[in-house]
Amino acid sequence: WTYERAAGRCGACRVTGGLQSFEVFVGVGDDGANGAEDEASGEVASRLIAYFEGLRDYSLKCSRRMRERARGTLAQGEDGHGKGPSRRKLTCVTAVEERFFDRGPSHSPSPHREGDNDNLPREGHFVIDAFVDRGGSRDEDGRVGVRVVLEMYGHTKRGGVAIDRIRGPLPGEIGRTNRRWRRLSKRRTRTARP
Repeated sequence: WTYERAAGRCGACRVTGGLQSFEVFVGVGDDGANGAEDEASGEVASRLIAYFEGLRDYSLKCSRRMRERARGTLAQGEDGHGKGPSRRKLTCVTAVEERFFDRGPSHSPSPHREGDNDNLPREGHFVIDAFVDRGGSRDEDGRVGVRVVLEMYGHTKRGGVAIDRIRGPLPGEIGRTNRRWRRLSKRRTRTARP
């Protein structure tokens, strides 16, 4: 049994410490539109893909699909108390190393790569699932709130280190509130003024 391939998403590999979720506020076209939440969640999913695939230190590939997430998602009653797990489908952006993307069961990791072995899961050293949950809340500027819930699985020490480095700047990059995005916004407003 010790020589079997490990499962990609098992409880023993789940990373539980650190950043697990965050909220992003996105400006959408029309404040009164019924599809504002869908538009905002689509924008956040696109930002997640752009962030993951644009990383310099890691070559990642993403897939985007609808998936159920029962763990930690509660359907709220009118009194605010949870009634149990909700089985609704959410947009899920999954990020894995590019060399492990779309590998079938017959493919095995390259023996020429340092740190790879035959028992590594098909997903590679780590998997990051980012579930995009449209919250429907709005901030004082009328932007729509979208909650991003992370499920991360580190299969090796190398994978755990990669997860920590990838998820650190995630809220600032997706919410576009970090220094880089503030500078870009300031430049845009300066050039837009006559």
